This record gives sequence, C-alpha cells and structure tokens, in this order.
Amino acid sequence: MKTEMTMYKVLLETGVSEEIATAILGELSIEKHRVLPFEPGGVLATQGVKKLEKQGVNTLPFLMLHLVSDVSKLSEQDQQAHAHALESGGRIISIFNDIEAENETTLCIYTAGDRSYTLLLLSQDRWIMDSV
Repeated sequence: MKTEMTMYKVLLETGVSEEIATAILGELSIEKHRVLPFEPGGVLATQGVKKLEKQGVNTLPFLMLHLVSDVSKLSEQDQQAHAHALESGGRIISIFNDIEAENETTLCIYTAGDRSYTLLLLSQDRWIMDSV
C-alpha cells in the first residue's frame, strides 16, 4: 500500500511540536519529507504503555524505528517476518527487548495488515494481537 505519510507528520500527530520534530529528525539524519515505507494509520497505546510513558519511559524512538522499518534491533526471524509483511501487505510486528522499565523489558509495536492503526503494547498485553 503506497503512503504519503512522513515521519514528520507522525511526530506532529503524537503531539510533538514542529520545532522538536525538526530537531529529532535532524539528530537522526532523517529527511523531513521522507515518505514512510507503509501507512501507520492511527497510533495507539495500551494503558500499560501509557503508564510507563507517564513515569518517564520514552517509547518514541522505538516507534520511529518501527515506522521507518529499521529492523536492526529485531531478531533475524522478526526481520524476515517484517520484510515479508511489507511485501505482502500483512501485519507488521516489531518486538524490542531492551526497554528496561519497572518489571517490563519488552515493547511490541503492531501495525494492522489493513494499515488502519499502529498499536504500542507491552509483552503482557500481547494476547491482544492474537485476536486481531
């Protein structure tokens, strides 16, 4: 599915100011108008993720890796599944095992196959994906 969504637009939709969005992209050497490889849809988070964010855990870097399809932090199996999902239009899942927050170490990011939404959830919330 072709998209016109950019990382800059996604950052603005998450509530980041234009100034901060520009600074983040500059720091990461991502062009402001670089089109994402897939449409993320609405960006959602479970209550568990929202709780961690209120406690100061920044999930934005992980979301950005997911959205630009940077699979460098994923297992080899997850990298292959990610590539296949991009090609076939299937659901895209990124699992990050290095968030180190409270008793939680794993953040999952799921984009629906129809690209209507992207969901951030914790490993304890993963059962949600089984029903999607």
